[in-house]
Amino acid sequence: MRTNASAQTGSCTIENAIKRREWGNLSVNERARYIEAVLCLSKKPPITPLSEFPGVRSRYDDFVATHINQTNHIHSTSRFLPWHRYLVWSYENALRTECGYVGAQPYYNWAKWAHDPEASPMFDGSDTSLSGNGEYIAKLPLFDDAPVLPRGHGGGCIHSGPFSNFSVNLGPIAAYWQDVPQNPDAASARLDHNPGGRGYNPRCIRRDISKRLSMFATSDANVTDLITNNNDYTSFQKALEATPSRAGYMGVHFGGHYTYGGDPGGDFYLSPGDPVFYFHHASVDRTWWTWQNLEPETRPHTGTGSGCRSAVARLRLTAASIARAMDDLDYLEPGFDPNSLTVPKLRNVLVTHDVTYPSNAKKPQLVQLFNEEVAPKANILLSARRRLKPSSKGIVDVPSSQASSVDEEYEQPPTTTRRSTGRRRTRASPTEDFDATLQPPPEPSTSRRRTTVKHTPSSDAEPEVRPAARRTRHSATPAIKVEDFEPEGWIRPAADSPFTSENPFQSGSSPPQEPRGGRRKTLDASDAREKRKSMASRRRTEGPKLKHDGHTEPPVSSHFNVPILRRKKEEEQELVPAGEEFTPEEAQEIAEQQQNGTLAVVPRRKKKGGSGGLAVGALTLSVMLAAVGFAYRNEKIEVGYCGVGRDPSSDLQGITIPEWAQVICQPCPPHAICSPLLVTACETDFMLKPHPLSLAGLVPLPPTCEPDSEKSQRVAVVSRRGVERLREQNAAHECNEPLKGEIKPPTSPFISEQELKATLSSKKSKRMSQEEFDALWEPAIGEMLSRDEIEHKDEGGIRVLRSTSLANQPLLCALRQSIRATLVRYLWIIAITVFSLIAVPSTKLYLTASRSTEETAKKLAEMALDRLSTQASLHASDPEAYPEPYISMSHLRDDVLRNEFSAKRRAKLWERVQVKVEGNSNCRPMVREGKHGDVSRVWEWIGAVQAIEGVEGPDSGKPPGSRRQSARFGNIANSPHSEYSTVPEVKKVKGEMGEVRKWDEGRPIY
Repeated sequence: MRTNASAQTGSCTIENAIKRREWGNLSVNERARYIEAVLCLSKKPPITPLSEFPGVRSRYDDFVATHINQTNHIHSTSRFLPWHRYLVWSYENALRTECGYVGAQPYYNWAKWAHDPEASPMFDGSDTSLSGNGEYIAKLPLFDDAPVLPRGHGGGCIHSGPFSNFSVNLGPIAAYWQDVPQNPDAASARLDHNPGGRGYNPRCIRRDISKRLSMFATSDANVTDLITNNNDYTSFQKALEATPSRAGYMGVHFGGHYTYGGDPGGDFYLSPGDPVFYFHHASVDRTWWTWQNLEPETRPHTGTGSGCRSAVARLRLTAASIARAMDDLDYLEPGFDPNSLTVPKLRNVLVTHDVTYPSNAKKPQLVQLFNEEVAPKANILLSARRRLKPSSKGIVDVPSSQASSVDEEYEQPPTTTRRSTGRRRTRASPTEDFDATLQPPPEPSTSRRRTTVKHTPSSDAEPEVRPAARRTRHSATPAIKVEDFEPEGWIRPAADSPFTSENPFQSGSSPPQEPRGGRRKTLDASDAREKRKSMASRRRTEGPKLKHDGHTEPPVSSHFNVPILRRKKEEEQELVPAGEEFTPEEAQEIAEQQQNGTLAVVPRRKKKGGSGGLAVGALTLSVMLAAVGFAYRNEKIEVGYCGVGRDPSSDLQGITIPEWAQVICQPCPPHAICSPLLVTACETDFMLKPHPLSLAGLVPLPPTCEPDSEKSQRVAVVSRRGVERLREQNAAHECNEPLKGEIKPPTSPFISEQELKATLSSKKSKRMSQEEFDALWEPAIGEMLSRDEIEHKDEGGIRVLRSTSLANQPLLCALRQSIRATLVRYLWIIAITVFSLIAVPSTKLYLTASRSTEETAKKLAEMALDRLSTQASLHASDPEAYPEPYISMSHLRDDVLRNEFSAKRRAKLWERVQVKVEGNSNCRPMVREGKHGDVSRVWEWIGAVQAIEGVEGPDSGKPPGSRRQSARFGNIANSPHSEYSTVPEVKKVKGEMGEVRKWDEGRPIY
């Protein structure tokens, strides 16, 4: 590719033009000088005003900002190729004039490295490369509107090569990974004049180099087809720039970008942020240049006119241009749910109706904008749409009063007419002549009702007679049946023609009538009246009768007596044969025989049940199964391939579907390019083979991609055998069984790549040389690594592989592994469930026991306080008999809890009693020595005491010995609450105000 070395002076010639070369053809020093120039450009100050792009930090960012500013106006237009040619030239010129680079901008030959881009000098990760692939990330979250493409073995930041520390400062704007940090300028984004992403957002370069995508979209065959199969500029530009379609086609421009992808390479606004962009577009420019030179007289001037010179101008993307591509206005219908639209369709709808939205808006925001800006205007938009009429000159406004063309005529709905007593006549068209014949009368009905029939003008052909529909109403409006009239020019079949309109399967049909002359005669008015008179004894509805003047007469229903029905019943009764006549004597004899058992009574034959119920049930079941199958098929197609389609539905019209019954997504077949709705395309050298049970697509089963050449078939064989060997190793390790020919089971499920290659090489055919096997090994190992079941890692610089499939494991072992994996997967759910089943009843039991213990403690505390009060009263009444005003706490506990034999429960219960008793201000706890010499904690009642009836004190005048000897029973057992109590009742004093207790103080009250 030649570029102008002296474009400023306009003196470009063949002699002074420099040539662009492929990166792999440059020497090591030439590559190093180019890399130095790019890094130099990334360190020079920017010239873009920070007021417009606050995130620019270098001259390199100036070119990224320019591409962001023009993206919406240069893609998918005729300006695409010349604008990017100028951008690459400007970048090349900046490297040469500002950073001292003496060479030309290199290009990347897609087709040369399509089979393995990472093996190219551009992506091998060396110091003279543009750095390699990104760090591997197993799962990358995609946005709803992101393209779903074959993954590579990267996804993270690049860590090798000269651009491992290169900073991406702008964006993202249209990233397809959700984990890319959001730009501070995203909130002010607009679709056209400010797409966002202008703020400062430093981050690393991320790549995900996809070998499968490179082989599919950028091979020699793709480039050759692009150049040779497009003869005009428009088709060439569209084919080159084509994005993935449902047919599986993808342009080399799109395929080249997403071969390395990532961030910013996968963001079509921000893609110049990765230096690979200029290599890719230099190759795009080289392809265009090659296409132009196939016809040097005309093609170099296409795509470079005055329209392309204004490519840098701001061209507003109008809603009218997009509306032409949108004919579906179902979203304007009442009751439409905008959540059913995908994110791209929602954006298109908003752009169509001039509604601005942030470029990073999520689906809820788009739905909200739809409901606020579009839905309220639905009636106005639909009315405006109905006033539009398609024509050959495009979409034009047509007055509503304009007549429709013949091709747009529609059948008018039947008009409702009211019957009148007079005779109504309809004038036929003066250009047509119709005849009518009277048909034989239908069979009389068994019930009397008025019947209406449809009447239409009839052509020369025999009109079709249909039985009248049953109606229960006595008056009905005749329906007008609009039919296509039979042209007069049609030829009637000859008498000896092998074709006939006779229906031999219609019972009771009579042979067709022979034609009687050139035209059939029409009954005149007098004949019609005579005919009606002759039919007065029967009830029927006459068909349409035609007059001489060409007018039709609608049928009129009439009431008649039907004596023929009674006569028919009498004839049926006469046809019944007479049975045997029995005399009274014979009847008596038969009755006696039946009683004696000598006459066998023949049981009455039961009527057989009809099979109609079974047929209806079978039909209903079939319809239900068909409906379920249809719903399953639609759900399967919409879920589609894993990572491509939508998530399976968890509910169906409010009914929750269990996880085991939900539709599971299908993994993408090897060597396939998978798209939504189970659309599948195959890579180069592979052909699509439908599933044998798919029944031509009726059953949603994924196809496979089979090799389409001998070499590909041999590679597939090596790959399958390698996977089979990995499965055997994994099965032997997981099931703890030795491999065939070995004694001990393997210690690891992994096999090194060298060992696997040696094993397969030892089993190769003798006719295959080692060199041929080595040539097959590289693509075979790549195919094995692309399978979902194959895992690989590095151990000491050696790549090891394993299979996670259960295919080669015995049934019991596979079942055990499956159960184990399920337990590991749902371990937390199982643990939480078991814990809940145990904890809930235990907590309930604990709370119940705690409440019961609390109630018991309250009663015991009340009893203890009563005992202390009684003890204080006894001591105050008779100190000699009751010398101690207190009670030992341990003695009181063991007395009131004499029925509780568990020391632990007794201590736990008494702790609550102690808290409640000592919390009473009338009780004073202290430590005293008892009369038996033991020291313990005692409780003493210090509040008011009661007078005890029957217990006299020293002031009563009675000798002390005259008291009752109840003290020997103990001062604790005498509580009124004890069943063993012998303490006298409390003295009660009755007064005028009722019953009053009399209190005596045991000691002065402080």
